[in-house]
This record gives sequence, structure tokens and C-alpha cells, in this order.
Amino acid sequence: MNSSSIFSAISSLLIIKLGGIGDVLLATPVIENLKKSFPHLQIDILTERAAVDVVKGNEWINDVIPFKRKKDSAFSLIKKVKAKEYDGVIDLYANPRTALITRLSGAKYRIGFPFRGRGYAYNIQVLPRSGEVHNVDFNLDVLRKLNVSIAHSNPHFSLSSDELQFAEQWIQKENLVDQKLIGINPSGGWYTKKWKLESFAQLADQISDWKGWKILFFGD
Repeated sequence: MNSSSIFSAISSLLIIKLGGIGDVLLATPVIENLKKSFPHLQIDILTERAAVDVVKGNEWINDVIPFKRKKDSAFSLIKKVKAKEYDGVIDLYANPRTALITRLSGAKYRIGFPFRGRGYAYNIQVLPRSGEVHNVDFNLDVLRKLNVSIAHSNPHFSLSSDELQFAEQWIQKENLVDQKLIGINPSGGWYTKKWKLESFAQLADQISDWKGWKILFFGD
């Protein structure tokens, strides 16, 4: 499949990426590479409300469509997406709900991963390598399928000038200027992603002893 023949015919593109904050962040290289290869593209993203802050200031995104699991129905999302009249949809989440949204979006080009029972939604299918590669590469496989140049693979978290100023002032206040900092968030939703607090503490001690870095713990 030739990317130029597809993206030259696309002016508006929706990227669907639900999931947690980290999942959405690891999808940002797809957006950056697409925008830099095809600057004319108007790229929107459909994501969960909890992850909106990850992408709302992203310079390569035109609009963010927020989704709240317990409030927004698949029907309401389909209606909202269809009204936008996208030329193309890239479904990076590919669960039954997002597959249905993609299929009924009205887009000419529907790109996604044909997991069991979901292949019907996509007329351009990408072989999923979940569990085999890092999630960034899993997402970027969509671009590889379409021969899009991949020049950037680092996730991008946009910060406003106010947010940067707040961080700089806090670092100065805590006497951490010119210190090497590493953040640890001792939390996780899934059982397989949870770790004992004692283990996080041991990890922090080892990093501090090894590198002399200052450790910042995040959480609620």
C-alpha cells in the first residue's frame, strides 16, 4: 500500500487511542511522524478524558475528542465522529467499541489491527505485534504498513508556558536546580502492574546510590 496515494487524498484524519495516560503518550510518535510527513493533514484524536491533558497542547493535533467510559455511549461517539466527516481513521486501540466506531465513521480509509472479530472494521489491516515489541513500535507499525517515513520515536508530552514556569519555580524552591531528577509513580490499575511499596523504595535507593540522582515520588 502506497502512503502517498492514501494521504494525498486525505485532508482530515482521526486517530483513536483509548486506554491510560501512558498508552496515549506512547501513541504520540505516530502523530508527529504523520504531521511532519504530511503537513496538510488535519489530525484529531479520540481519547479518554483522563488522558486529555497528554494531548490537548500537542502542536500536531487539531482537535481532541474526549471520551468518558461510564457516560458516553458507543452510539453518541459514532454520531460525533460521523458528523466530522473524516477521510481516514486510524484505530490504535482496536477493541470491539473502537472497531465499531471506525467501521461506522464513514471514512474511506479505515486502518487498524484485526484482532479476533474486529477485522470487519478495517479496509487496511496491520498485523498486530502486541507482546513482541515495545508499545511505541506497536503503534508505529501502522506507519510502516503504509511506508510512511519514521524519523521520530520519542513520546511527546506538550507543556504550556504556565506549566513550565510552575515546575521551574518549584524546582528552585526545593533547591533542586542543576540536580538530576527521576520520577517514580508507585501506582498501577491492573494487578499485574502493581508492585509493593517496599520494592519501589528499594529501587529508589539503588538509583540514588548508583547515580546520585534525586528521586521524586508522584501519586495520590
